[in-house]
Amino acid sequence: MRAFYHPDQAIHSPQQFMRYGRFVPIKDSPVRTERLIGALARHGITPEKPAEYGTAPALTVRTPAYVRFLETAWENWAQLPDHGPEVWPQYFPYWSGRPEEAARRDCPATGFIAQVGWYLGDLSVPMGPDSWRSILRSSETAVTGADAYVSPDWYVSP
Repeated sequence: MRAFYHPDQAIHSPQQFMRYGRFVPIKDSPVRTERLIGALARHGITPEKPAEYGTAPALTVRTPAYVRFLETAWENWAQLPDHGPEVWPQYFPYWSGRPEEAARRDCPATGFIAQVGWYLGDLSVPMGPDSWRSILRSSETAVTGADAYVSPDWYVSP
């Protein structure tokens, strides 16, 4: 069996998570990644590094505005006076998630704070200084895994 992983996937390390109006321990942490990699190792599987695709695959399923938002969110956040440790929305504009729409429409507002609420959508998706690089590497890992799956030699017995 083949597995794919890039170390940059673990650098997204959220500090805060809200559930039912309370801060709770985060689940999406580098420790979780270490446990998953350890489980693979116990089965004799060493993850391969994914190919570098850049943003092209993400742009086939997400709008350019959304991808650009993710790419620049921390940079824009860090320019705000008295910004917090992570990009976190202050409000959440309604979007119905209608199935007839292929993706969330681009944010109708041009202001960064409005875009944070539109694109992040709730308090369970904070972004830190390294989140974009982790998001990009995770996207590349998913594409590499899909490419390996559809190729004739996708399964290699351990």
